[in-house]
Formats: sequence, C-alpha cells, structure tokens
Amino acid sequence: MQNDLKIAVIGATGLVGREILAALAERKHSAGKITAFASERSEGLEVDYGDDTLEVEKVTEEAFRGIGLAIFATPPEASRALIPWARRAGVSVIDLSSAFRSDPACVLVAPTVRRLGDQTPAVSGKWVRCPSVGAMVSATLLNPLDAQYGLVAIEMVGLISASSAGVRGVSELQQQTASLLSANELDEGRFPHRLAFNVIPQVGTVSEVAGWTSEEALWKNDWETLWVSELKPKLMFSALQIPTFHGHLFQITFQLRQSAAIEQIREYFKKIPSVKVLDSLGEKIYPMPMLIAADSSIHVGRIRANPAFENSFSLTAVIDNVVRGAALNALETADLMFR
Repeated sequence: MQNDLKIAVIGATGLVGREILAALAERKHSAGKITAFASERSEGLEVDYGDDTLEVEKVTEEAFRGIGLAIFATPPEASRALIPWARRAGVSVIDLSSAFRSDPACVLVAPTVRRLGDQTPAVSGKWVRCPSVGAMVSATLLNPLDAQYGLVAIEMVGLISASSAGVRGVSELQQQTASLLSANELDEGRFPHRLAFNVIPQVGTVSEVAGWTSEEALWKNDWETLWVSELKPKLMFSALQIPTFHGHLFQITFQLRQSAAIEQIREYFKKIPSVKVLDSLGEKIYPMPMLIAADSSIHVGRIRANPAFENSFSLTAVIDNVVRGAALNALETADLMFR
C-alpha cells in the first residue's frame, strides 16, 4: 500500500478505529495523508497517531472528495448511511461491519484465508467487506485442512468478549461490575441481559433463521462464502456473550473424511503462518484471552481426539478480535487493493 495514499478512517474514536490508526502509524504511513472521521459528538477530539495526534473531523459527504481509501470501523447502521457517500465520490471502501453482507456488489475478502492471486479479481470492484471474526478463524484453520483430509462436519462455539460491542460494550461491563460489587442498581444497557458475572447465550439480535442469532447467522453466511472446496461440511455455530473485555475464544470440533494422527493435526496447525500453537496441557500452556492482547496470531491449543465420532478432533482457538480480527484484516485487505 502506497505511503502517499489518502486514507480516511471512519469511526476513528472507537476501539477498532484507534487500532487501525495505530497500525498505520506503525507502518509509517504519512500522518498528513490520514483523516480521522467520527460522528458529530466526537468532532474536535484528538486521537493518537504514533507520536502525533490527529484532530477528529465530522463525517460529511463533501469530506470524501480527494480520499483514495475509506476504512469503515462503524456499526452497520452508520455504514449503510455513509458508504454511499464514499462510493459516489469514487473512493475505494473497506467495510468492517455486516451492513452489506447480502449485497453481491460488496465482496467478502479475507487475506488470511485465500492467497493473493485468488483475491485479485474480487478486489477489483473496490468495495469490499471483512468477514466476521468467527468465520475468519474457522476458515483460516480448517480450509486447508479440508483440502488435505476432507471435512465431514464442524461444530463451533464462540465465547464473545464485551469488546464485540465496541467502546460501549467495554464501558458497560466495567460499570456493571463496579455497580454489583458496590451493591448499586444497574441500568439497562447494550446487552440483552446483565453481562457482569453472567454468560448470555445470545450475541446480536434474533435472526430470520429460526433459533439463530444475527451473529451466528453472520458466521454461517461468511463461512459459506469463504469456503474454498465445493463439498462443504455440515456445520453448527453457537455464540455466547461472556464477561471478558477483549479476546474471543472459540471451541471447535471437526470430523475428517480421512484418518489422521493427532500429531499430524498439531503439526499441520504449526505450518499456518497466522497461527501460534500453544498446546501443552501438563505445563498449563493453552490459549486464553489474557494472552492474546495485541498479538496478530491466532492462538491454537487443547488439540485432542474426540472419541464421540470417528476421525474427529477438538481444539481451542483465541483471537484478538480488535487487532487481528478487525484492524489488521482491514490493512491487509488494503494491501491487496493497492499493492
């Protein structure tokens, strides 16, 4: 990605927006070529950009003129309202929300799943979105495994941290925890129930798919789009909201068409560039959300045979949903668009 490319980060005051700015600064992208956009209530605030700061500007349709790339780290409703402005201005767009998941003109791109050559035709439209974290993790880990052994079925449970709901989600968990410890009343918040000292078996709204939430349906939709082989395995996704601030944990069980030894599976994961294997139960070494902060790898461990089904295995995977799952995905996608 060229250093003179003019980039707008929309949602710059949010968790993901700030991480995108930090990653751009680390790449030494010229601060003079970066515009930080947010809503009217954030106008005039300053956000960090390496050793510099950027003043936050209010998003307007005119503000997109002269911009080469706009990265939207915004909720779906904001993306739906603002992306048409950017597209009318001829700006290349990367959307981190699910706003346009059903629009065939908006292409799903996951650099950790498909290689550069596979992505070139898709990116040519210059309007793309990044996948949900759950779909990205499962496809990154299992797509190549399917090519080697074949997959019959996948069952995946995601333990989703409060940061999935952005700054408000993190703040709400902090406030609820403090209130409960102080025996104070709780206000209604962003989550469907109290999250502090609780686990909620609902992430997102109720989906059109009976019994599924919008988060689970999004994983399914993205996963089916990202899957490379024509013979897709059967799948089941479940998402639980848990009272941790950062890092998503996924418990994945998969059944292979061909037999494989546990050491073959473990060595296979070690060869994936974006994966770090932490798998020594006797030494208490395994993936945990507290270990993932600012790590660009997917941590994988607790790899073991599943005796319930033939050729079946289980593993635990953890990802920094803000950094690896969003910010770095966006910049690697930008590399594909402007390499």
